[in-house]
Amino acid sequence: MSGHRSIRRRTQRLRVAPTLLIDAGSVPPALRVRRPAPHVRPAPGTRHPAPGGSACSGCTAEVPSTAPWPWPYSPGTRTRRRHQAAQCSNAPVRDLDIDLAAGGGIRRSRTLLALGHSRRGLALAIAERRALRVRIGWLAHPDADPSGLRAVELGGRLTGSAALRTLGIWVDREAGPLVACPPHTSRLPTLGPGESRVWRWDRFPDVGGVEWRVSALDALRDFALEASPTELIASVDSALHRGLVTPDEIPMLAATLHSRHRRVADRVDPRAESGAESHMRLMLQSRGLSVRSQVRLEGVGRVDLLVDDWLIIEVDSRAHHGSASDQDRDRQRDGNATLSGHATLRFMAMDVANRPDWCRAVVAARLRSSPPSRAVHRAGAIAGHAYRRS
Repeated sequence: MSGHRSIRRRTQRLRVAPTLLIDAGSVPPALRVRRPAPHVRPAPGTRHPAPGGSACSGCTAEVPSTAPWPWPYSPGTRTRRRHQAAQCSNAPVRDLDIDLAAGGGIRRSRTLLALGHSRRGLALAIAERRALRVRIGWLAHPDADPSGLRAVELGGRLTGSAALRTLGIWVDREAGPLVACPPHTSRLPTLGPGESRVWRWDRFPDVGGVEWRVSALDALRDFALEASPTELIASVDSALHRGLVTPDEIPMLAATLHSRHRRVADRVDPRAESGAESHMRLMLQSRGLSVRSQVRLEGVGRVDLLVDDWLIIEVDSRAHHGSASDQDRDRQRDGNATLSGHATLRFMAMDVANRPDWCRAVVAARLRSSPPSRAVHRAGAIAGHAYRRS
């Protein structure tokens, strides 16, 4: 019985104070704890030596590869890196708001972790309402786009007309959120009223784009499922004008569309500056008229549309032509156009969208009259004849 008690006492002494029983000189050199060098800032421009130190983001100071770990434990690589980052006081602190804004307000948690955020920091941001957990593995800014938030909640990415609107591309009518999901996804939330899904892989992946939205080409491709040919051409014109797609990509897009949209590559015009202007151009071209967009005339400037080389058509909006100074400038341009032998018709964008038949009838009535150059010659002859008679 006494022998068992002595063994127990020796075991307890080993557990409580192992350093009192083990002499430092008896520890093998490979197991000895090496004390790290002090964390000092080296000369500017120098980097961490390899392999003696490892780099921490944004800091030029040397972080030792060894740490005062209690013997005989050997930490793993992740633990060592976390300890080195904690030792480095010069490492910059990532701003979550900036990183979320760089991704359009919604980003994956793994992307934020790769940028340098910690799980504890992300959890603290959610608790403080500085970020929202939209879905498992997704974080968003409280002011993020509602349609993008809803697309992530539904387990996919935003596409169609809603995605085009977030890109700043002209859309005639916007339906409910259209969500693109990979074909292998399952157990997704139930769709709400006006919401829909498409099950497909990306045909034109957007490398480096936002994670919650498809590329502009894929959004146009899905928008073609619900849009008419003229509506699709107006959106493609807007995307070309904004530089979100290139003219070389339009034939590839047309090859993936339904047969009724296959002529989109022949009818687009990247010079169109608004969707209403595109609709007016397509309306006149369907009547066999020669229409050119954004033509620069001497003494007048750049005009929206030039029909048969003499009729100027301007498609205005209240945002850019509603003030008194804008209207005075427009009258001056119309007068200069008359002096140069051109006629001018002005339409509001809402009239082109809501009353296309009326706009077409006005243009047809003006085209039935003679060009202004002939009328000016006749007026000059009449005025000269009257002067001679007097």
